[in-house]
Formats: sequence, C-alpha cells, structure tokens
Amino acid sequence: MNKPKTIFNVGFNTNQQTAIIIHGFNGTQTSRHIMFLKDAYLSRKFNVFAVDWEALSQYPCYLSSLSNTKLVSQCTAQLYSFLTFAGCTSKQITCVGHSLGAHICGMMSNHLTKKQYKIIGILD
Repeated sequence: MNKPKTIFNVGFNTNQQTAIIIHGFNGTQTSRHIMFLKDAYLSRKFNVFAVDWEALSQYPCYLSSLSNTKLVSQCTAQLYSFLTFAGCTSKQITCVGHSLGAHICGMMSNHLTKKQYKIIGILD
C-alpha cells in the first residue's frame, strides 16, 4: 500500500468512480451475486475492489464472523484512505456490502478522517 503506482498498472484511474464490494457471512469475492455486482460496475467504467474476508467469515461461526467485522472495517478503511491518497475524492468512492459486508461499509466510516459519502447495503 506504500506504492500508489502499483494500482495504476492494473488500469486504476482516479478520474473514474470506484466501487468497494464486500461479501457477507460465508460468502466469497467470487460468489455469483458479488461477480454480478463487479461486472455491473465494470460495465459502467468503475474501478472495482472486492474485499476478500472469506477466511474470517466462515460457516458455522457467525459470532466469530461478527466480531471479525471490526478488523475488516479497519483494513477496508485503510484501502479507502489509500484510494484518496492516490487521487480519488470521497465523492467518487462507493462502498457496496452484502449482509455483514453492509455493516462493514458502515463501520468503515468510524475509522476515516474524511467523510464517506456513499454506502449501499444489500441485505437478504
């Protein structure tokens, strides 16, 4: 995360909108609905980051997954801060979370110094 040039090598563009997508309990970054969201945002020329916290959100340990949301929100806040450091504005970044991922999007704002403008929560 100390080398902003590395994300530019994969097509990251600070002039485009950015979506951070976070799966929920027992999910993966390659779940069908997460891939659907990723493809939808990419088709609209967004930068897309999928947060993979699969190892911390496994069935049957919902309570462990719930307690892990704090750590994941802190790490995701670091990503958010890095994106603003790299040149994105807060208004360009949308956090989209499914289930516990939606809670992580909300909790992430507790760890930010700049205001987070857009959160989309998808619950089931």
